[in-house]
Amino acid sequence: MSIAEARRARYTYEPATREAYDPGQPILTVILDAYYRLDLVEQSVQSVLDQEYPNVELILIDNAAQPEVARYLRDVHTTRPNVPLIRFAENQFSWDDIAMPVATCWNAALLHASGEYVAHLSYDDMLSPNYAALMVRLFVENPKCVTAAPLPASIAADGSRNGAFNEAMVQSNRRGRFTPGIALAFDLIAGSPNRLFAAPGELLVIRRKELLEYGGFDRLCDLTQILKYAILGDSGFDPNARVYWRHHAEQVNKQAKDRGFVWYASGKDLWERSGVVELWRERFAPDVVAALTTFRDRSLDAAPIAVLRDDIRSGKLRTAAIAAANIVRECPHLAPRALRAAAAELVMLLPRGLYSAMRRAAVSVLPAETVAAWRARRGAKA
Repeated sequence: MSIAEARRARYTYEPATREAYDPGQPILTVILDAYYRLDLVEQSVQSVLDQEYPNVELILIDNAAQPEVARYLRDVHTTRPNVPLIRFAENQFSWDDIAMPVATCWNAALLHASGEYVAHLSYDDMLSPNYAALMVRLFVENPKCVTAAPLPASIAADGSRNGAFNEAMVQSNRRGRFTPGIALAFDLIAGSPNRLFAAPGELLVIRRKELLEYGGFDRLCDLTQILKYAILGDSGFDPNARVYWRHHAEQVNKQAKDRGFVWYASGKDLWERSGVVELWRERFAPDVVAALTTFRDRSLDAAPIAVLRDDIRSGKLRTAAIAAANIVRECPHLAPRALRAAAAELVMLLPRGLYSAMRRAAVSVLPAETVAAWRARRGAKA
C-alpha cells in the first residue's frame, strides 16, 4: 500500500505556526509539493492562499527543493496561518519511478492532514478562488459524497487559456451535481460513451476517511481516483469551480516521453500495485471485473502505439527509435502493430506528390483483390 511507503520515508513535519479556522465549518486540506520552477510555484501557492473559503489547510512539501523554492515555502509557512511544512532531505523522484512523489510526498501529507476532505494541487497548476467553498459544499450537501470535482481547464505556461481544450472538457464532463461513482467508473471502462468524466490527470477531492482506509494516494491516481475511490459513494461536481491545468514543456510526462518512455512495463506494474482489480473482485460480479481487466489491457496496449505515432508526427525520429526499441523490449507482442503504425506515419511525412506516386505504383502491381480489400478498409475507417 502506498501509504506504508510514506510511513517509512524520512522527512520532517513542522505544524502550522498559527491556526485560524472557523470551528463551525469543515476543513479542506490542499497538498502541494514542489522542487523547482519558483515562478510557477508562487502562482500555485497564491491561488490556494486566495481561497474565499476560510478553512483551507495548505500542506507545503519541500521535496529537497532548489534553494529559492525552499526559501519561499518556508516563508509562506512562517508568515501565513494554516500552513504546515514537510521537508524531505532527499528528493523523492527517480526516472525509474516517476510517480514516487505520489506514494511518499502526498501520503506523508495525508498522514498529517487536518481536513475531512483532501486534494492535491501540482506546483504548476492553479485553483479558482471559489474552488474550496464549492467543493466543501458538495460534501456537506450530500453525506454519501466521497469524491468531488471542479471542471478542469487548460492554461499555457504564460497563463493564457486553451480554448479548444477547455471546450472539450466541458463536452466530456456531462454529468449532474451528484452521480453514483460506480456510474462514472463503468462509463470510463466502457470507453466513456456517455462522456461523464474526463480530466488531464488526478483531479478529485477525496474524503480523508476513505483515503486512509484504502491505502492513500497511489501511483495510478489518474485512474484510481475513479476506479478505487469514486466507486465508494456518490461523486459531486460543480463546473463553476476550476482547476487550471498548466501545459508546458517541463511537465514530467512530457520529459519522460522525450526519453522514449512507452508506459507499458511501468503501467502494468502500477496496475498491480494499485490493488484495483482485487478491490473490484470483492465488490462486483465476474463479468464486471472482466470488463475492468479488458479496459486495463487495452489501455496498456494503446499507450506505446500512441507514443510512437506522436513522436513520428512531431518529427522526433530519434525519440521514436528509442520508443520502438522500448516496445520490443517491454511488450514484444505489440512489435508488429508498432511497425505497421510507424510505417504508416513515416509515409505521411513524405512530400505529398511522392506519397501519391508511391501509392499509384503500389496499386498497379498489387493483386486486384488486395487493392479492393485495402480500399474497403479505408472506406470503413472514413
